[in-house]
Amino acid sequence: MPQLSRFHALSLLLLLLLAQGGVATGADTSDDTFHTQQSAREARQQLAGWIPAAMGLEAAIKTLQSRGFTCRAMQPAAGLRSSTLCTLEPIAEVPPAQQLATSVTPIHWFVTLDSMDGTTISNVLVGRSPKDIAG
Repeated sequence: MPQLSRFHALSLLLLLLLAQGGVATGADTSDDTFHTQQSAREARQQLAGWIPAAMGLEAAIKTLQSRGFTCRAMQPAAGLRSSTLCTLEPIAEVPPAQQLATSVTPIHWFVTLDSMDGTTISNVLVGRSPKDIAG
């Protein structure tokens, strides 16, 4: 059995790591798609990347709508000027290729955008139904 040179061994290791990473060069690693199969805590982290603190309310709504959420104004709680509820319903029919990786129980996502002045986001609340164990 021939000996591998250090260069060839490192090249082979790199090739294996790239292939094992889900073909990282061809995988969609963008954070533009909302990950429906995640905990509420992970969803809060993902949304924090899309909706930074003090972002404009209209811009935040457009950001969520561009990612499949449906948004509508709600009656604001005391101390708030406006409150908007954005929901993401589960996909009606799952393609066969995704059936093994899709939750049996449909997950509904709820994002509430609160604004104290009516123009900028003051608070973002994230929830899902059913609730996840990790909270």
